Amino acid sequence: MTHDQASPLPSDAPSPQDGLPGPTAGRATAIDPFLIVGVLGIWLMALVMRLWQLDQFDAPVFDEVYFPEFAQNYLDDKSFYDVHPPLGKYLIAVAILLFGRNEFGFRIMPALFGSLIPVLVAGVAYRLSYQRTFALLAGALMLTDGLFLVESRYGLINVFLVVFGFAAQIFLLVGLEQRGMQRAGFFMLSGLMLGASVAVKWNGLWFAFMFGGLGLLIWILAAQVRNLLLLGLGMLVAGGLGWFAEGEAAPTALQILQPFAHPLWFGMALVILTLAAGSGAFPKAFVSILPKWGSWPRLPSCAGGTI
Repeated sequence: MTHDQASPLPSDAPSPQDGLPGPTAGRATAIDPFLIVGVLGIWLMALVMRLWQLDQFDAPVFDEVYFPEFAQNYLDDKSFYDVHPPLGKYLIAVAILLFGRNEFGFRIMPALFGSLIPVLVAGVAYRLSYQRTFALLAGALMLTDGLFLVESRYGLINVFLVVFGFAAQIFLLVGLEQRGMQRAGFFMLSGLMLGASVAVKWNGLWFAFMFGGLGLLIWILAAQVRNLLLLGLGMLVAGGLGWFAEGEAAPTALQILQPFAHPLWFGMALVILTLAAGSGAFPKAFVSILPKWGSWPRLPSCAGGTI
């Protein structure tokens, strides 16, 4: 007489504590030398295109009237008004310290960061498809993009936002393939890059909205928090459509949403900005009542910080 026995689980089966495996779990992750050489070539070409005659045109060009000047104000401890967080200007300020207050010092940091954009695009494409040709094609196409090339050759800050945003996506995609603490670690790195993107410019919040929307979609498809769909749609309508509900020409439905939109956006800006914008932004008496946890902790003293 035989007794039925439960077959043991395979040794590589994930435990309940490990969570769900990523969507590409089990794929081969061997190093592809041809991919590495191709991406390295794309990066070198991007770097040369950005550094060639970098200081040819006298500053300021475009919004160089703002950002290098703001960076110098931080270095000189001068009060000024800035509607965006300071990280992008900090990066330019570091280059000014190293290379001087000239066109090269204003532009070298955006050029270095901008050269990484084609590489990061190739990385995202590879993590989504695991196709070498597709990844290299995506990187090569980004290499020929004129907008990012021009943005990278001047003292502007948009390239910082894009680099941190794409890096956040790569860390997220890598984390989805991991388990346990490794997954948590990559998710943490993704969050840090996402925060850095927002710390460059408020436009970086769109990366956060994208991540939140994708995460919400995954959870809904997994039948875990279906009820959050209505909440997410409600916040999107109130915070997005209501923002444009201005004037008599706006539809009545959008005007109804307007009271919900402005407290959401303006309140968030007040809490995070606090003293970061300097003495000209808000009355000091009003700023003094704002919560300290929302302020930037490492700002120069001219902007309400401690350095």
